[in-house]
Amino acid sequence: MKKSPLRIHGLGCGLGDVIFGNISFNSPGAGKYMATSSTALGFRPGALVFLEDLLSLSVTDSKSMLTEITGGCEIDAFNVGGPALVSLVLSSQLLTAFGVDVKYFGLSGDDAIADNIREILSKTPLHLNAYQKVSGRSPSTYVLSDPSWNNGHGERSFINDLGVCAEFDATEIPEGFFDATLCLFGGTALLPKIHENLETLLKKAREKGAITVVGTVYDFIAEKKNPKQGWGLGPEHPYPFIDLLICDREEALKISATTDIEAASGWFLQQGCLAVVVTQGPEAVYFCSEGGPFGQCAGLVEPPEALKFRIRNRSENPGDTTGAGDNFLGALSANLMMQLLDGRYELNNSAQVDREQFHMNPLSLGEAVRFASVAGALACIQYGGTHIEVRPGERLEEIRAFVG
Repeated sequence: MKKSPLRIHGLGCGLGDVIFGNISFNSPGAGKYMATSSTALGFRPGALVFLEDLLSLSVTDSKSMLTEITGGCEIDAFNVGGPALVSLVLSSQLLTAFGVDVKYFGLSGDDAIADNIREILSKTPLHLNAYQKVSGRSPSTYVLSDPSWNNGHGERSFINDLGVCAEFDATEIPEGFFDATLCLFGGTALLPKIHENLETLLKKAREKGAITVVGTVYDFIAEKKNPKQGWGLGPEHPYPFIDLLICDREEALKISATTDIEAASGWFLQQGCLAVVVTQGPEAVYFCSEGGPFGQCAGLVEPPEALKFRIRNRSENPGDTTGAGDNFLGALSANLMMQLLDGRYELNNSAQVDREQFHMNPLSLGEAVRFASVAGALACIQYGGTHIEVRPGERLEEIRAFVG
């Protein structure tokens, strides 16, 4: 395999996903802890709640509370989770044959969860020499999945413990992070001190010549502070330094304080983002761009009907929607690298493309979205977001079988 000079560096919250794949949000135990409104404490389908907040509703400990919510169900799986980390695992798998380096920059604690995460990651091509271990609890998430929710498409809720990532800040990010072809920022709302400095970090990555990609996550911290206001992306104004922003529908509307995805996308472009992608679960993905690496484009991409059928047929295709968005983000980033290697572009010594080249040969955002939509759908017929390949190239072959 010829070594490629291209590099993806990703920053975000890596954690252990403890997955309950077959609970009912309508059960009495779950109902006791379910939020009665968007402003009330409790868990909600599709959203994230912090463990410390949920415990304020209980007179028991976390273990007893989870037993009530899940009805005593056994854990279905332990998996690697977290924005950026799940995305980067898939990117590394898809780019193995292309020789592209994919590296994760993040923190873990020094506990059993950290050991379990690293043992799973050792089975992937992802580079981990910038994944630091520090004293404390590793971030973790209890994933509650109800496969019958949303007319059989399924939905999940997350109970999150930030652990050591609560104190992870911009000063701990090595300079080498910015020396990349593509810098990916995944779910920084789960890293409060990183999120507060997102503008500074994106600006530095852009100045170094990297393509900047931001994937959002449900911002429960902002929602709790200002439930009637738009979240924004931290206290700064990072939008002019974002080449591509990727959100799901709820996140897009909440960040922008708008009421539909076209209005939200327009708002992001007005703020300075060069391109926007909005996913909508089983519905079509919307994308638009007004310049930069992707030129001018807009459109809708439907996930393949054959995959949508398999997702609905849960008896033969068990799984949940956990990590679908993260797989979408990872596959899209990988596809952009594939496009950069198709012979149209000259790279400098830092494995970056002079942006002037995109004026003549813009990257195809539509192609990347079609590719990513298949990866997101495939993630729905497995438990958890991280898939360990039986052999190198397995997931790439599966995606290509649907993309053509």
